[in-house]
Amino acid sequence: TAEDLEDFVIKGYEGNVASSTGEIISDGYVSIMLGWGTIENITSTKGVIPSSSIVKSVEDLKVKEANRSVVLLKNTTIADMIYEYFISENGRRLFE
Repeated sequence: TAEDLEDFVIKGYEGNVASSTGEIISDGYVSIMLGWGTIENITSTKGVIPSSSIVKSVEDLKVKEANRSVVLLKNTTIADMIYEYFISENGRRLFE
């Protein structure tokens, strides 16, 4: 519903993996990460998102021919619904 989406904020992050994931941790409210490369990249020494923080993820979202990930960090009803839409066939078409 519109009410469910009122608290959902879309925010872009700039910079490399380490600086952008550092901002995400600092912000503390991010539920879904969309557009980073591999999960290993954001959880390794290049990133700062602990693998234990990832609820679920996919790494095969095509954005301009490149594989990108969708990462669910918080398992709330609205975040889970949006995550599932992004990885659905219809959702994936948004990024082609």
